[in-house]
Amino acid sequence: MLRKWNKAAFLLVAASLLASPATWIEPSIAHASISKSEVEIIPLPADLVQVLKDLKEDFVPALGNLHTDAFTKEGSEYRVKLSDKKSKITSGVSFDLTVDENGNILALELKDPDRDKTKHFDKKAVYQKAVSFIREQVGVDIAVSNAGYLATQRGTATDQLLVVPFYQTQNDVPLSKKMGEVMLDANGQVVMFNQKKQKLPAGTEAADPKKAVAADQAMKEWEEALTMELVYDQEIGKLVYVPENEPKIDSLTGRIAPDLYVELKEERKIKGAATKDVWKDQKSMEKMLGEDLHLTLNRLRYDFVNENDKKADVSIHEWKAVANESVKITLDRKTRTPLRIEVEGQAEKELETALTAEEGKRAAQQFVERYLHAKEQAFVLKTTSLAKQLPAWVDQEQGRLHPKYRYDFYPEVNGIPVKSAAYTIEVDAKKGKVVFAQVNDAVALPPSQVSKQGLIGEQSAKEAFLKQVKLRSYYWYAKAANQTAELPQLVYEATEDSLSHAVDAHNGGLVDSWLAWEE
Repeated sequence: MLRKWNKAAFLLVAASLLASPATWIEPSIAHASISKSEVEIIPLPADLVQVLKDLKEDFVPALGNLHTDAFTKEGSEYRVKLSDKKSKITSGVSFDLTVDENGNILALELKDPDRDKTKHFDKKAVYQKAVSFIREQVGVDIAVSNAGYLATQRGTATDQLLVVPFYQTQNDVPLSKKMGEVMLDANGQVVMFNQKKQKLPAGTEAADPKKAVAADQAMKEWEEALTMELVYDQEIGKLVYVPENEPKIDSLTGRIAPDLYVELKEERKIKGAATKDVWKDQKSMEKMLGEDLHLTLNRLRYDFVNENDKKADVSIHEWKAVANESVKITLDRKTRTPLRIEVEGQAEKELETALTAEEGKRAAQQFVERYLHAKEQAFVLKTTSLAKQLPAWVDQEQGRLHPKYRYDFYPEVNGIPVKSAAYTIEVDAKKGKVVFAQVNDAVALPPSQVSKQGLIGEQSAKEAFLKQVKLRSYYWYAKAANQTAELPQLVYEATEDSLSHAVDAHNGGLVDSWLAWEE
């Protein structure tokens, strides 16, 4: 069990240490600083030392091999950095911890370039470890997701981590604005954690849960709205039915809560002509940035961010601007193939007339064919865009709503798509170009002989799936592009564990399925 700090003792010790850094002495955890000219001992308050020891014993075993690099105060927060570095140029394990003046852990991150990302998760055990950590650090007056998510995006610090988010509550109902999350590796070690309290609506602004329709009435509406989709799940090598949508039921009316986004699916033939040449060096990438992403290169400063990190399996390249747009490209270091492209910031010039979803689709497909996909192949393309009719709280005055279109490309064989998208592209309607591209290079096609013969139908799959579905009330904050509703809507939604199942398309049995985590 992690102890809360003795606030008075901590402030007294911390103040004296911070006032005279040249004379710091620490009997328990210290190390020689990375300095050419002198050796400096960096001390830590006794209570913080105990917190680190408790973390090591219960949740972060890697702390046993680390030493203190820095201890600082920023405002009301205290930050400690630890690592196993022996010199300035080595890149090993590091640990960052942020606490408030009461000793509450606000954030932590463990970075290990050798973290095993291939180990199989004991889903139940690691989830329970995550819940234990949340309860000890945050308390019991919150709602914790009742199933874990899996982060799978290569080239990010969260790849192959189990994620458990948690939420504040009002009237014993969770708010959909996330308070924080904890992330663990397959060994059950806490790798990341953060928490930040969200502003709660005033009591009179939030709908009274006592006025909600009965859960069984909401379930009937939810069941009617649910649709199932046949996909190939490469993780288990089977054809399965998964929920195609996640309905929300207005708790006060018992009817479907209109979604602010519309999804359309279609089969699409991609005639890929991509080669690795565009990603081979800085000059080649900059040609693409200028021609297709319309960036002014002489205003950008190039940086090969992790060039000296010899253990990294990805290469991160950034072009930063003082003002306007910057871009980051993440490549697989061995194959020089792209994993992620991100354009952020204000464009120098925007279109007078925003792109339509159809025009954005052409731009997205062209980008995939030119730079990401190397052959002709059939895909199911899912387009996600804002609905035409938006609620009154959405400010649609010129320049205030910044819509983006999302396009997910799912490879298919014989009309059956894979479960996960191979490419996700976002097109900014006002900028008129691609601003985000993500590649899932682990997507595998189903066997070429796969077919729909001998499978159960969608209705049978739906009936099997509904047997384990449970609904729960939430205060839902609707989002429209860059805007979020100020007041929440009370809705019924399926619990996370209800959605973490699929239906075997051959025998109708339930199979375990990961919920996909998105940043």
